[in-house]
Parts: sequence; structure tokens; C-alpha cells
Amino acid sequence: MLDLGFALLLTLLATGLGARILHGLRAAPEHPADLFGLAFPLGAGLLSLGVLALGQFPALTVLGLSVLLALVAELGLRVGVRLAGRLASAPLAPRADGRPAGIDRIMTVFLLATIAATGISALAPVLDGDALCYHLQVPKVFPRDGQVSFEPDLHETVYPLTTEMLYLVALAFRGPVACRGIQWMLGLAMAANVTALARPTLGRRAWWAGAGALLVPAVTNGMGAPLNDVALAAFGTAAIAAWVRWHEQPDARSAALAGVFTGLAAGVKYPALVLGSLLFACLALRPLWSRREDARRGWGDALGHALAFLPAAV
Repeated sequence: MLDLGFALLLTLLATGLGARILHGLRAAPEHPADLFGLAFPLGAGLLSLGVLALGQFPALTVLGLSVLLALVAELGLRVGVRLAGRLASAPLAPRADGRPAGIDRIMTVFLLATIAATGISALAPVLDGDALCYHLQVPKVFPRDGQVSFEPDLHETVYPLTTEMLYLVALAFRGPVACRGIQWMLGLAMAANVTALARPTLGRRAWWAGAGALLVPAVTNGMGAPLNDVALAAFGTAAIAAWVRWHEQPDARSAALAGVFTGLAAGVKYPALVLGSLLFACLALRPLWSRREDARRGWGDALGHALAFLPAAV
């Protein structure tokens, strides 16, 4: 339980950091679940980059990581606690349309059962071969030298390492089960982003989409394993959600935010480069499907937004 508690604490701090940045950029969604879906990947990604920065010097030690976590706590603890309170009170808020229907209750049962089952499975010892040989082995090797470096006998040290840098923090202070907890929370963030994407269409039943995403067997299996597939889904859906917000209200700030999430997703796993290419193409070519009078003056804005998206992703 201490491992899960550490994962929850890390989630709280990272979410607070991400939410603080989103509020500062005036890009924070109104619904607390939508905010969590963007804030946690953003804060976790920045924390991962902070660990990677420590690894460029002989500072990848418990002391260095403690200082980094203290800085994240200073910036994000209060905001994270407030957001956690909003998330806890959201299901208890009175409904304007009366009592939930029977199908809503059935979906709620499946959703809660899935969250509970995946949470329990995340407490089991790590036996996944890919985790032991790569996802946990790489962050276990780096602190030995106090820095991030190429290991000839471990070729995965040149792979994208966004998730593994988060695992490094968990391994430094707790152990491999805490890494399972981090992946479990990223799965919940992915479901929150799917819900946010469905909200304009499904309204109050947008959470059905998130519940359906969690019920996919590959997701339920991946949420309890310290790998990076569910992490890729979390960062990828965050990139899509940020891009949709740009599509609804185009500006350079929203384009840059979508680029940040795209870059973090590519830092989890290379297939995200395909997603990034699609988002960039849709962003840069927006005037092609705009109204004719808007398209004539839209290419300048499209170029500016593309120049905000690409460097942020890089």
C-alpha cells in the first residue's frame, strides 16, 4: 500500500504542477476530470524531463531527486490538493436532469469494478519480462553512475525514456510496485482525456467513452504493468485533446501546448511521431477547409501556429 501511496503522491504533485501551468496559460478546462486528463501528463512529463536534466550531470542521486520533488511540491501541492477535492466532489454534485437511468448505474458498476480490479492488480509483484529487462532495468542502471549514459550491454538506453524517468523516481524512493501505480494513474488520465473528447457529443454521458476505453482488455492489462503502452495512450490522448481545444479556438498558445504533449508522447514511444505528423499537418493546412473568405487571411495564422507547435514538440 505504501507503493500505491507513493504513486498517488507523485500523481498529486505532478497534476498540481500541470494544472498550475495550464491556469497560467489560460488553457485549463472547466471540468475537473478534463483538467486532470491534461494536467497529470503535463506535470509528469515535465518531471520526467527534470530527471533527464539531472542525468546530464552526475546529479542523478537520491539527494538530487529529493530536491527536484521538493521543487515540484512547492509549485504543485496546493493546486493538486484543490483539484483532488474537486474530483472527489464531482460525482456527489446534484444532477440537473434528475436521477440517473438504469443504464448509467450498470455502466457505473462496470467502471468502478474495472478501476478496483486494475488497482488491485497494480499491487502485485512485477513479473513482466519486458519490464524486468527494459522498462525497469534501464532506470535501475542510470543511478548506479549518477547520470544518464549509453550502456553497451543494454541497447534500450537509447530508446525514448519519458516513462522510464518517472519509474526512476519510484525506484529511488520505493520500488517496482510503485512503478505499477504510476502506470495505473496514467491509465486513468487516458480515460479522462477520452471523456473530454466525447463531452461535446455525449454531454453528461461523456464518461461512457472513458469507461469504454478502460474496459478494453489491452488497457486493463497494461494499467497494471510497468510498461509504456498505456503511458503512450495517456500522452497521445492529451495531445489530441489539446489539439481539439486549438481547433475550436485557434491561437499560438494552444498550438504550442498541443506541441508539448506531442513531444512528450514521442518521448514515450516513437509511434507517436505518426500522430504528431497528422496533428501538425491538420494544423498547418487548416485554411484548406476553412471558408473561402477566412482561408485567404488564414495562411499567415496557420504558419504562425505551426511555428509554435513544432518547436514545442521538439
